[in-house]
Amino acid sequence: MVALNGRAKKALFVEVKWKSLSKREVRGVVKDLERKADLVGLEGWEKSYGLMAKKVEEKEELRKEGWLVWDLEDFEGLTSHVERTGEGYLRMFCDFSHGRSRYGRGCSGR
Repeated sequence: MVALNGRAKKALFVEVKWKSLSKREVRGVVKDLERKADLVGLEGWEKSYGLMAKKVEEKEELRKEGWLVWDLEDFEGLTSHVERTGEGYLRMFCDFSHGRSRYGRGCSGR
């Protein structure tokens, strides 16, 4: 999955795996993702890399090391919040996009 912010020249590359991954496996997948992202040709862009999986072992430790990792557990609370409040999923990406979505809606507080 790739998210682009053309105005800020930022790209977020996220590998999605439908299985449980160990800390070692996460590091290997993200390193491979970095190699793949170089093939896209976004020279001069700030690039970030992440991974989403069914389950990520030692997720908090990876995050403390600076890795962007998510698993299904991270989204369980989000879906119940959206059902309760009616807020959209756009909020998840506001920190990355720093502003407006392509649909013209702004992020809360920006």
